[in-house]
Amino acid sequence: MPMKPRRRPSPRRQAGVAALLILLVLLSTAAYFLLRSLNAGLRPQAASEATTQQALRQAREALLGYAVRYPDNPEVDDLNAGPGHLPCPDQNKETADPFFGVGDSPCARSSGTETGLLPWHTLDLNELRDGSGAPLWYAVSDNFRNNPKNAVNSTTRGTLHLDNCTANGEDIAAIIIAPGPALTGQDRIADLYSAPKYAALAATYLEGQNATVGDNCFSSQRDSTHNDQVLVITRRELMAVVEHRVMEDVANALRRYRKDPDGDDVSGIDPDCPSGTPTCDDGYPWLAPFSNPRLDKYIGVVGTASDPLQHGLLPLRRQDVNFKASFTVSWEILAGGTLTTLGGTNHPPEACVRNTADTSCNFPGTASPPPVSGDISGALSTSPGWSQGVCHAAFNAQLKQPLLICTAQRTFTDAGSQFERNYEFTLTHMAYQIKPPTATTPRYQAYELTNASLAADPHGSSLKIEITDCQLSTSIACNEKSSTFLGQTTLNLPAGAAVTRFHLIDIPFDLEVSADSTIDPATRRSPGELPQWFVANDWHKQFYVAYAAAQAPGAGAIDCAPPNCLRVKWTRPAPLPLAQLPNVNAVILNAGDALTGQDRSLPIAPIPMTVYFEGSNATGGVSFEKRSKDATFNDDLRMLAPNE
Repeated sequence: MPMKPRRRPSPRRQAGVAALLILLVLLSTAAYFLLRSLNAGLRPQAASEATTQQALRQAREALLGYAVRYPDNPEVDDLNAGPGHLPCPDQNKETADPFFGVGDSPCARSSGTETGLLPWHTLDLNELRDGSGAPLWYAVSDNFRNNPKNAVNSTTRGTLHLDNCTANGEDIAAIIIAPGPALTGQDRIADLYSAPKYAALAATYLEGQNATVGDNCFSSQRDSTHNDQVLVITRRELMAVVEHRVMEDVANALRRYRKDPDGDDVSGIDPDCPSGTPTCDDGYPWLAPFSNPRLDKYIGVVGTASDPLQHGLLPLRRQDVNFKASFTVSWEILAGGTLTTLGGTNHPPEACVRNTADTSCNFPGTASPPPVSGDISGALSTSPGWSQGVCHAAFNAQLKQPLLICTAQRTFTDAGSQFERNYEFTLTHMAYQIKPPTATTPRYQAYELTNASLAADPHGSSLKIEITDCQLSTSIACNEKSSTFLGQTTLNLPAGAAVTRFHLIDIPFDLEVSADSTIDPATRRSPGELPQWFVANDWHKQFYVAYAAAQAPGAGAIDCAPPNCLRVKWTRPAPLPLAQLPNVNAVILNAGDALTGQDRSLPIAPIPMTVYFEGSNATGGVSFEKRSKDATFNDDLRMLAPNE
């Protein structure tokens, strides 16, 4: 069958197909260039956003680092200022280095100076700007500012608010703000640093609540009329790094104490130890039993055989706090020094302040004076007629002079009258020795000079011996202002004075709270000291320590042996498995802030450990736990390894 011839497309149809193809090519080309244009526009926007986020994060890390290292800053001369303090914002108009980018003190919400520019120079940064080129702004909570300072610890509350000015519990310590590009009405052409205060320019860079100062209120709102980006530092975030630093300070103090409690090791070998036992006196300090951290005196107590574990609060030698001391003291200073008297002819004889062995130290006017020669005692239990000794450690920051003042009283009755003799010893910058703790005694401090002179010291050493006599008819205190005052004699010895004998021994010497800004220099400082801010900021009220019997003074063991070890249950973040650690030598606990139901204001002693700690950490036994913090658990735990 013959095939039909194919019909050729009409010219009109061919023209329509061609037009459609041309249209498709044009549309594809337009779409390509449109997408290319859109992508080209988005790239700078993405880069700007990345720059902003990087600047905010860098500022946050710098502020956290500043807070952690605050007491180590050589420009900080306040020994009571511990970690956790944040800088004031930059408020003034100085543009010359080093004032440009420096925090300006004082700062406070009440004066509207809690908000200003980020003090990048103070934070040791290059000037930070967001993706639009605007400088970062910053606000600090009054409770965390570095001038004027408050005590800062885990219980310190953040006072800034975000998005809800009446909310409680936000606990924001600081806020960092990236202003973004200028919006309508924000004329930033004028020199930023020409205004007397940056606060006056807040509305030129910030919007809404962020543009108002002095109200602790801020906003994260972002729309066509608000383009600030904010990054907050909560109290919890700040305390996470600060508490870690404080925990390490405590661990370091205990580590140094244990390795050399009497401070005389040479290359790790104690010269007092028998051959073959170079670390015979190694051991942690005897701890203070847990009673009520708010009321406790933090004095170490020797453990007993019935209690194989030592656990409790840190034992502290604090500044400006009286502590009991069963000391004994004797001396012989035949000449030299400055002698002063008060009280006419009834003052104690000169021989009394020059030699405790002199038998002529009688009370004036008594018919049958008792013997008062011999060692002066601060121990009531072993010497009838003597009061319990009391000592007081202090530090004169202006003169850079550490002081130790110890007192004791001797009382007796003669012919129906009661007499009292007060002894006071003031030692300034005098070298001392340390007696390590033993299985039956705490660590002691001793001042012992024999045929020597008071060591010369760049800040001046001295020794003062003062004796005051009174005839008591009532309970009136014995001093030069009382009606019963008989007289007073004082001997002052300067540096270089010759001393035949001066022995003041058996002064309890637990972990020392440092009176200067240097921890453990080679001279004078004691092993195991803690900085002054540790107590000034009440960190000591949050710490609890426990260790195995093998780590106690006098035990001499390097490691514990089951079953006399501590046990720690460590719940680690996924995917790490639960760790059960049965052979732990020692643990340090930080209680953190009080949780709901933990009323730490109770004025009672003893107080349950559950008021400070949670889970098995609150039992006071051998088992402890370490896990992430939440609403029902916020203890921090650090384990001390052998030889730490």
